[in-house]
Amino acid sequence: MVIQTINKITADEYFQLPETNTPMELIDGEIIQMPSPVPNHQAVVGDLCVLLKQNVKSLGGRVFVSPLDVYLDDINVPQPDVMWLAPNSRCQVGEKRLSGAPDLIAEVLSPGSVSHDRRKKFRLYQQFGVREYWIVDFV
Repeated sequence: MVIQTINKITADEYFQLPETNTPMELIDGEIIQMPSPVPNHQAVVGDLCVLLKQNVKSLGGRVFVSPLDVYLDDINVPQPDVMWLAPNSRCQVGEKRLSGAPDLIAEVLSPGSVSHDRRKKFRLYQQFGVREYWIVDFV
């Protein structure tokens, strides 16, 4: 189950929060807390990362895996499961986070994240120009 807060905050305020082991992201100014991923989810994320790295070798670019903040704008900082940046990507790699839309994002569904990943994140990634969005359904 995805847990949402009521008070809206900015990305700057989000980045000032104390570090935590609780998975969370900022969507439309709301902190979204997610339960820790289950082992099968993490196994699929790991497998997907390895497969993606192997298959994009000839294309170049870089593969990243969560948890990693992706700054899209002042109220949206998701943490996608797996990301790929093309060699000429507009997404910039910073010291602490990515800035801009990755070229490919893959979200591995968990029982509590289906609606969030299929609806809210789909619209968000489309709005910010993510070129390809994969939803991996192992549930």
